[in-house]
Amino acid sequence: MFDQFLPSLWKKHQEPSKREPDFFDLFEEFVRAPLGETMFPANMAPNLDVSETEDEVRIKADVPGLDKKDIELTLENNALIIRGKTENEHEEKKDNYIRRERRFGSIYRSVPLPDYVDTASVSATCEKGVLTVRMRKLPEKMPKRIAVE
Repeated sequence: MFDQFLPSLWKKHQEPSKREPDFFDLFEEFVRAPLGETMFPANMAPNLDVSETEDEVRIKADVPGLDKKDIELTLENNALIIRGKTENEHEEKKDNYIRRERRFGSIYRSVPLPDYVDTASVSATCEKGVLTVRMRKLPEKMPKRIAVE
């Protein structure tokens, strides 16, 4: 009697033959590859952590699976541009089959920088899938507080 009021997520626990496929079923089917692996879009924006201390601005970006040789950093129009590209091919030959897998992908992210960042002092490291970019602040360009009298 009250089935019509139950959200479709609650109905998931019913036998598949007794319920209609819903949006979540279709979405799950769409994002799963034939072997059960998740498909990723060709271009992804890496997750960022941006932090600031008295002396520097620090940006950390998640770049799993990328080597430092695959990452390109540029400064353009007062922004830090992060680009990366990965190409991976794997082949396995056995007695009665050959399996080939290819993975291609790229990342892109543009991070606007404040005027008080010293773009000549940019340094970057990449360890365990995390890119860390550090930039010193220029004290003379920092915002100045003006006391109201």
